[in-house]
Amino acid sequence: VIEGATVWLAEFPEVTATSGADGFYELAIPIGAPVVVMTTAPGYTVQAHRQFVAVEGEPIEDVKLQMVPTMVFDYFASAVGVAPDPERCQIATTVHVAEILGMDYETFRAFGAHGIAGATAWLEPAVDAESGPVYFTASTIPDRSLTETTVDGGVVWVNVPPGTYTVYASHADHEFQSFTVVCESGGFVNAGPPWGLRELVP
Repeated sequence: VIEGATVWLAEFPEVTATSGADGFYELAIPIGAPVVVMTTAPGYTVQAHRQFVAVEGEPIEDVKLQMVPTMVFDYFASAVGVAPDPERCQIATTVHVAEILGMDYETFRAFGAHGIAGATAWLEPAVDAESGPVYFTASTIPDRSLTETTVDGGVVWVNVPPGTYTVYASHADHEFQSFTVVCESGGFVNAGPPWGLRELVP
């Protein structure tokens, strides 16, 4: 839980909020508008999540903003063997089970590993293999030797050229919700659970 984080909409910068002692925040989103929810706090890396359209009468809940402390961000960059390029962006997400959608925060935290092992992920349009995907180990460490997700479900693309990308995942036994991100210079897009590459249930 992070208190005092600033949260805002990239398309409507006048729409802002500050997270409370419980880490929660609330924003009034214009009806029908696709939005990027962004957040920043001292000691953390700015991150964005682009996946939401406000529909009248239907509040959007569970927009958890998984922030990464700067020292952790730097450690992960070192583990991947990359120096983040300020002219490019970093894209992270999680291939995860559907059960966590709608959970309250404490239940979500107690759920444990929510990734789905054995999935492969990609961006369209495609990017250079040096950018990824890089999957995370079960211990939540990015490892270039991995060729598919572990139970952590984490995956990242590094130093991605600016542009609009659709993120996909494939698995022999599961289907996943794809999503679109806008990669901007210097940005860190962290499409974390319970959104991102969420398992689709029949």
